[in-house]
Amino acid sequence: MLVIILLFKGVIEDMAFLFYTNSSGKTKKQLQEIIHARMPGEEMEVYRTFDSLSNRLLRPLEGLSVAVLLVSSMEDLSNILTLCNVLWDMRLILILPDRNHETIMKGHQLRPRFLTHADCNPTEVAEVLCNMLKKYTQMRPF
Repeated sequence: MLVIILLFKGVIEDMAFLFYTNSSGKTKKQLQEIIHARMPGEEMEVYRTFDSLSNRLLRPLEGLSVAVLLVSSMEDLSNILTLCNVLWDMRLILILPDRNHETIMKGHQLRPRFLTHADCNPTEVAEVLCNMLKKYTQMRPF
């Protein structure tokens, strides 16, 4: 199973957001392109295993405030749910693989700020992400 996690840095000083997916579909590619276009020149770290995601989230989350999770399957969602307490304080954008009632119920356990599905409009997700990052920067004490 190939898992790709993109950690973007530099949106503001000491702040980053996480983009996670193990999908290789059209939505992933479109999202990445739109995010890169909206936030050019951002540094990016790539992780390819769920263990890498777990290890990263278990370290101090200094500056890590927003996560975009593009979930590819119910199994992937179940894995992410094991990190629920680590993700608790993060602002989440959750993109689910389908519109199944059970999938949506499980997705809500992560308490996302924005929930959508794999057939979503990637531009809308990028807009939500930008707005979340702007609000975060306005809320931060200097």
